[in-house]
Amino acid sequence: MKERRSGERFKLSGTAEIAREGKKKSKGELRDLSINGAFIAINNGFEPYEDIEIAITVRNDRKSLAATLKGVVSRKDGDGIGVQFTGMDMNSFRVIRDIAKLYAEDPKKIEKDIKRLSDTPVTR
Repeated sequence: MKERRSGERFKLSGTAEIAREGKKKSKGELRDLSINGAFIAINNGFEPYEDIEIAITVRNDRKSLAATLKGVVSRKDGDGIGVQFTGMDMNSFRVIRDIAKLYAEDPKKIEKDIKRLSDTPVTR
């Protein structure tokens, strides 16, 4: 199957708390991350195209990094969901960027992803 992801993904371990409108928050495990998306291991009935809010936390030896993002479920499989980020404030963007630089095999690819995102026109 052809890879459709546009951002450099990297494996890591963290927590994710997902909320959808009018429903109780669900907890999952962050498995991988990119500048514009993530895979979250969760077993709780999320469906593709569902709008969600995600709070992620990644801990390493030195500190804990946390961000709150808006997203949409892009795919669902046996052990979790793929999420595409649709919105984040500047502080959350910095956290995602810092996490990416810590865990990516090639941090230069992360910089290219950031540049590509900043060059993408915003549509409404």
